[in-house]
Amino acid sequence: SQPYYGPQPMQPMAEAPAPRRRKGLMVGGWTMLGVSYVMTSLTGAIMADACKSTSPCKRIGYYMLIPVVGPFIGIGPAQLATGKIFLGITGAIQAAGLIMGIVGTAQFVSDGKDARFDAHGLRVGRNLRLNAGPTDRFGGAMLDLRYRF
Repeated sequence: SQPYYGPQPMQPMAEAPAPRRRKGLMVGGWTMLGVSYVMTSLTGAIMADACKSTSPCKRIGYYMLIPVVGPFIGIGPAQLATGKIFLGITGAIQAAGLIMGIVGTAQFVSDGKDARFDAHGLRVGRNLRLNAGPTDRFGGAMLDLRYRF
C-alpha cells in the first residue's frame, strides 16, 4: 500500500522575458545594398563624365547608376576582363544586400506580431491559455486550461 498524496498546489509560472525582434539581417542587408550602390553609382558617374560620348565606357557608366541590375547589364559592353569582374562582383553584392534586406525586414515584421505560443502556453482566446507539461510525482503529465479574469 502506497501513501496517498493529495492534490499538489500548482507552482507559479515564471514570467518569460519578451522575445527580442530580429533586426541584424535587416540592418546588415540594407546597409550592404546602400554602401555598395553608393560606391558603384559614384564610379559610374565618374565614368560617364570622363568618357567620350561615342565610347562604350559612357554607356557602362550610365548602367552602373541603376541599382542591382545595372552592373549586370554593363557586363555586356565591357571590353576588359577586370571591368567585367568588377561589375559582376558589385552586382552580386547589391543583389545579396537586397535579398538580405527583404528577408530581414520580413523577419522583423513577423517578430513584432503577437505570439500565439509563449511560456504560458497556447493562446486559445483573449485570456484563455492551454498548456501541457510533466507532473512532479508518478511520472505523469497534465493538461492545463487557464482563464485569467
